[in-house]
Amino acid sequence: MAGHEPLEWERRAGRFAAGAALGYALLTVGGGVYTSTSLSKQPKNERQLLEVINSDEHIWLTGRVLQGVALLMMAIVLYYLYRVVEHRRPEVPSYGLVLAIVGPLLLAVAGVLLALDQIDSAHEFARAEERTAEQAEDLLRERSGMTIGIGAAGALSLALSLVLIGMAAMRAGVLSRFMGILGIIVGSLYVLGELLPIGGPGFIQLFWLGALAALFLDKWPGGRGPAWETGEAIPWPSAADRRREGASAAGPEAGGEVDSPAPVTGEVSGQGPDSKKRKRKRRR
Repeated sequence: MAGHEPLEWERRAGRFAAGAALGYALLTVGGGVYTSTSLSKQPKNERQLLEVINSDEHIWLTGRVLQGVALLMMAIVLYYLYRVVEHRRPEVPSYGLVLAIVGPLLLAVAGVLLALDQIDSAHEFARAEERTAEQAEDLLRERSGMTIGIGAAGALSLALSLVLIGMAAMRAGVLSRFMGILGIIVGSLYVLGELLPIGGPGFIQLFWLGALAALFLDKWPGGRGPAWETGEAIPWPSAADRRREGASAAGPEAGGEVDSPAPVTGEVSGQGPDSKKRKRKRRR
């Protein structure tokens, strides 16, 4: 792409990327709502969860598939963001794009495999003679080595891509400092979610992708950075920069100093030397 072609492509593809960002949010939330409302009953503990999975395994698997498709939507968003950054900073490493596609794909596969592992655990729990709470906890913690390996690789790949693309986007002026750091935080939470039971990025990621959709559609409050219009790496203006631009655009009349009134002289106030002479003459 040369000349104005990259900017034209960004405008056309930006609508599709924004739709993918919103699609991620709809599929993620919709998958959770579908699963919770379609199950025969709402489980209150691990034992009841395995019983529900055993009876409604197709519903449980469908919910995981919907969340996997949502992750594929995220890969589209990151692909577009990488291409926008690459046009302004060609030195951005190409493996960032590979990680941005491979990471969500591996996480989607790992999510489906986890659902299948949980279904197998539910079948085993249903065949057991004694179904205790401790046994249910142990079965839910069990995951195949393939599921663990694919999930860890996907989380690490996606985290690295978010850090790499987020930093490059800030340097190119495509993302503000706030949005770039927020993307890096989302990537870090993916890794922490594999190591600690914190549940992953969750709402933070939904907010970040929703904000990206507004940015891609040029609906950002206060306007996007100049790098989007010029196609060059120009830093995103800070709040102080925008205030200075507004003051200079208003002109000196709005921000200039008001001239102070001239000091009152003795002649104007009637206290000059001539007035004193007239007063002495009247006294005589």
